[in-house]
Amino acid sequence: LMVKVSGETFAIPLDAVSETTKIEADKLTEVNKRKAVTMRGQVLGIVDLHELLELEGPESEPEILSTVVIQDNQRRLGLVVDRLLERQEIVIKPLGTYLGDQKGISGATIMGDGSVVLILDPHEIYLMATSKAI
Repeated sequence: LMVKVSGETFAIPLDAVSETTKIEADKLTEVNKRKAVTMRGQVLGIVDLHELLELEGPESEPEILSTVVIQDNQRRLGLVVDRLLERQEIVIKPLGTYLGDQKGISGATIMGDGSVVLILDPHEIYLMATSKAI
C-alpha cells in the first residue's frame, strides 16, 4: 500500500495492513500520554507517521485523519498519513548499509518513473511507536 507522508511516498507491506480508515481528529483521546481512538469497541493507539520518521509535519492539524491500521501479531496500531495512494506490486530491494541504522525502513523499490520509494517495516514501526510513548 502506497502512502504519502510529508511529501514523500512510502510503501507499507499489505500483509501487515489490517484496514484503512478516516478518523475525525476530535474523536481522538489520550491514553497513557498517547493518542488513541475507540474503533469497533476496541482502543486503537494512533501515531503520526511523520513524527515517528522525524519528518516535517503539516502546518495545521487536519480535521479528518487518513489512517492505516497495521497489525503486528495480535497488536494493532493506527498510522496517520497525509494521503492514501494505491496498492501496487513492487519488488523489494534490500538496502544493506546504505542507510546505516535507519529505524523503521526494511528496504526500497524503484518505481516505473525511476523514483525510489522506501518500504516501512511494520514490526519496527510498532516498536518505535510503543517505545516513544514510555
